[in-house]
Amino acid sequence: EIAAGYSSFCARRTDDGTVWCWGDCNYGQCGDGSYKVSRNDVRKSRPVQVTGITGAVSVAHGSNHVCALLADGTARCWGLNNFAQLGVGNAEGTRIYNGGGAVHAQPQTVTVVDSIVELALGNGVSCARRDDGTVWCWGSGSLGMLGSEINGSYRAAAAQVPDLPANATQLVSNHTSFCTQHADWSLRCWGNNSHNQLGTGGVGVQIGPVQPSARFTELLIGRLGQTSGRGYALTRTGRFVRWGSDWYGRGYVADPIIIPFP
Repeated sequence: EIAAGYSSFCARRTDDGTVWCWGDCNYGQCGDGSYKVSRNDVRKSRPVQVTGITGAVSVAHGSNHVCALLADGTARCWGLNNFAQLGVGNAEGTRIYNGGGAVHAQPQTVTVVDSIVELALGNGVSCARRDDGTVWCWGSGSLGMLGSEINGSYRAAAAQVPDLPANATQLVSNHTSFCTQHADWSLRCWGNNSHNQLGTGGVGVQIGPVQPSARFTELLIGRLGQTSGRGYALTRTGRFVRWGSDWYGRGYVADPIIIPFP
């Protein structure tokens, strides 16, 4: 399993559940204790092992922070914490060179939510799907990413995303928006919708969960995925579809279109 951020990557080994990271480590994203302490950037050209993580069952990467989910439903997070996105209940941490951000360069235990079965991270924000099918978010209050409010600051405590159908079965994110799938196969999305990446047919900011257009239900969406400004899905009939920003950034695709394969 590999997870990607803005300029760093992390991989989970399947044999022992260790996590290994490489790339830009200025904000402690590599989890080995390194971060920017001088004018020189900290970059790792080879994977380094994240300190103290074994038995991880999944790994998720936000813009500049990373979380590993453990088998007991707890999580450990590291990296930038300027919006309390690490889930430790505050926005504190070690300041990098020139005061550029509060970081934790080694994993910290998430204290704001438990019984986690899936994590999805964004730009300064984190969300978790719990074993009861509810979804909880914390971190940056911009662009409606918390799913329940919008503010110019952050929320250190996790709060449940309201108005979701029971039993979310899947949670995904790009940098600034989130989507869930539910037991009835329906979708709900919230956050930044600048390129119709939420599949609503319009653009703007969506503060609370909204159901995408009927076309998504018709296509029998299976596995979801998101990138910046775009959504992707593999349908239950084996087709690959996309929506949102077009390939060249000149507009957006309102409804999902099928991508043909040879």
